[in-house]
Amino acid sequence: MKLWGYLSFIGLLLLVVVGCKSALERQDDAYNHNRELVAEFSQSAPGFKEFLEAGEKKAAAFYLEADKLDDEEARAAKMKEANNAFGPALAALRQYSSLDYEIKHKMERLDKIYATSHRVSSEKRTLWTETDRILEDAHKTISTLKPKNEGEGAAEVLRQVSRMQTLETRVSSVLERAEREQRKDRERRRKSKEKKKSSQTS
Repeated sequence: MKLWGYLSFIGLLLLVVVGCKSALERQDDAYNHNRELVAEFSQSAPGFKEFLEAGEKKAAAFYLEADKLDDEEARAAKMKEANNAFGPALAALRQYSSLDYEIKHKMERLDKIYATSHRVSSEKRTLWTETDRILEDAHKTISTLKPKNEGEGAAEVLRQVSRMQTLETRVSSVLERAEREQRKDRERRRKSKEKKKSSQTS
């Protein structure tokens, strides 16, 4: 389970690092990252290995074509084709991994807020239970899935993503409310301290 979050973190970090690079450098970095994802997902979702490796071979052919070009803009365009050639299975798995990381990250933020406030609502308990269930179901489904073809596999991953998107919306809503309450609590404590200090000096 930690693997999905690690891959998403690396992907997000990649976006930050390459923000100021040229189009060619960004495409080249994305290509290398996609190759890493193929290797990782081939292990964590072995039923997709055949499709992932086939997509990587197609991408490699475009990469070789790009390497022969002298014009940087043309090379960047060809590299973009290479990255698109990795296929729908990788795109779906990457989307799943990113969403899995996002949900877990927000739940960790909620944990910290409730640990500080010492308030645990029934809504939070229900959300925790449902989050564990949905993420575990998605992980189990994707890691054991043996699709007949790439389209079927990608479609099943996206079905899991759809469930997770609904969950992510709920998690975000609860987190926003919790953060608002946290800010209010801090403001109340600040005013209380100021009032107490004022009464002591008067």
